[in-house]
Amino acid sequence: MGSVTLLAAGNALFDMVAWLVLIAVAGRNPRAAVATFAWGRGVSGLGSTAGAALGVWSNDLFGAGSPAVDFVTGALILVFVGYALIGLKHFSFAETIAGVTPVDQAVAKSPEQEFAERCRTLAERYGLSPRELEVFMMLARGRDRAYIQEQLVVSRNTVKAHVKHVYAKLDIHTHQDLIDLVEEERVESGCASGASERSAI
Repeated sequence: MGSVTLLAAGNALFDMVAWLVLIAVAGRNPRAAVATFAWGRGVSGLGSTAGAALGVWSNDLFGAGSPAVDFVTGALILVFVGYALIGLKHFSFAETIAGVTPVDQAVAKSPEQEFAERCRTLAERYGLSPRELEVFMMLARGRDRAYIQEQLVVSRNTVKAHVKHVYAKLDIHTHQDLIDLVEEERVESGCASGASERSAI
């Protein structure tokens, strides 16, 4: 009777700690709170199921109330306690929870990052070289050829050649066409991102 009471108390304590950890992790990621609780309780349920299956198996193998069952149970408890004292000696719930990166922080990108990403996507799609990508990004920001020449420290003819190659690969004819192309990529990537978020929900 005493062992059953002790087991019930230990199980209740474990559940309480598990709920506190899940609440703390969900607090770091409010948008993923439901998934966090579902995952946590699923793992907890899996552990309980595995423990129950092990108990049934040991009873079938050794017989209920057999000293062998008590020996196996005691050995497993010693292994668990030993691991908790030695293997988790430097483990900290606070540090682990603090290390969880909030979803908003992980997903959010600055306008500059989004712009650079769009330009790289277009550069890969149209086969621009690294130097042509540099020229392309400056043109997309509205810079003129004199500015590009100064930034890259190259001759006017070199800049002219790079711009010509960029226009040819992108199949455009004017500076405005280039800016429009980058803007279209922004709209398309925004629509794709919105669709991904809706499907995730």
